Amino acid sequence: MLMRSRRRTRGFTLIELLVAVTAGLFVAIGAFALARQSSRFFQQEARLANAQFSATLGFDRLRADIARAGFLATSNIQRDPFFCGNPALLPSGMASLAAIRILEAKPADAQDSLNSLAPDQLTLSGSYSSAETFPVRTVVEEEGKYNVYLQANTGAIARTDYGGAEGGTLPQIFKAGRVLRILDAGGKYEFGAIESYAVNGSGQMVVSLKRDPAIPFKRAGGTCGVEGLGVGMQANVVNRIRYEIRNVQKNPPEGYKPLYAAGATAPGDESRRELVRVELDSDEAEMADSLEIVAEYAVDLKFGLTVAAGFKTPANLDPELSQFAIGDPKNYEYFAGVGATDRGPHRIRAVRARFAVRSREADRAAGIEAPAGNLFRYQLPGGGFARARTLTADIGLPNLAGVAW
Repeated sequence: MLMRSRRRTRGFTLIELLVAVTAGLFVAIGAFALARQSSRFFQQEARLANAQFSATLGFDRLRADIARAGFLATSNIQRDPFFCGNPALLPSGMASLAAIRILEAKPADAQDSLNSLAPDQLTLSGSYSSAETFPVRTVVEEEGKYNVYLQANTGAIARTDYGGAEGGTLPQIFKAGRVLRILDAGGKYEFGAIESYAVNGSGQMVVSLKRDPAIPFKRAGGTCGVEGLGVGMQANVVNRIRYEIRNVQKNPPEGYKPLYAAGATAPGDESRRELVRVELDSDEAEMADSLEIVAEYAVDLKFGLTVAAGFKTPANLDPELSQFAIGDPKNYEYFAGVGATDRGPHRIRAVRARFAVRSREADRAAGIEAPAGNLFRYQLPGGGFARARTLTADIGLPNLAGVAW
């Protein structure tokens, strides 16, 4: 009877336990490997999503700025028949004033021979900080500079907080270093370099311009310029915006330093570049605190143009259009310095922009061949390939559509 009870209560043998533990171990290893692979796949997809999101946001900003090029400005100061003055007497930043300029393979440290990429530099001009034109009360020479007094009771002033005791939003619009465009009664315009903006002791809103370059006055015998006291002339700000791919981590602005702190870096960050947007002053220098990172991990920025090669009618209303593909050397002939030729930026009618970003880290040991003009994988200097995304769009330039000179 005792023997039967013992048989009924026997446990597992050592061999059975070893077999069960071994089988369980294999199941656990398989589950861990599956979870690890799933986690890695999720991280790779997250990096791709971040790259796509960065590219989309940055590209939308770029597209909007390109579409506004030339707004309340000149399409090419070197050829503009409505410009009152001599471009040769202007500071470098104003002498190259044009709606759009594209320089090939700039800056040098953005060029990438490992991936055969040569990003371009884009400079835009237009009224970006305000869509207003401000009626002028008078323009006078005072204390070695030109003072432009703005009319107080106007819609433009009302829409910018009435100037106020502190100037409302006008100090943010008329920042020192920017360009002021003044439209005279004859339909021509003058450009001056803004030195300061202030509300004087009498409550008058004054935009002060530097002595150099000089503002032409019609009363001095000129054929155009400020006439009489300049009452009723229209003034607006002109911004010069530059887009380029840059190594920001070398000298990051204060607000971006946390991005490049030692604890925030990852493999591949030593070669990272960003698409930046920076504002230039009238002397071609970068304005303080104007740098913005538009998209992180940018790798390529290229452009193609649609231009008015000629006009079919005497009234110049029907242009003959020519298209140059991205990378065509003829694209770079259409810039502000061409002067007497017909290939200046005033002939540009549309821009084809191509922008590419990469994911933060490598996730493949080999690349993937992509169709021409696209980038699927980006080779990192330290080895491996990161995912890449390319966006392309055709952008019309409505502010240059009626330019027929």
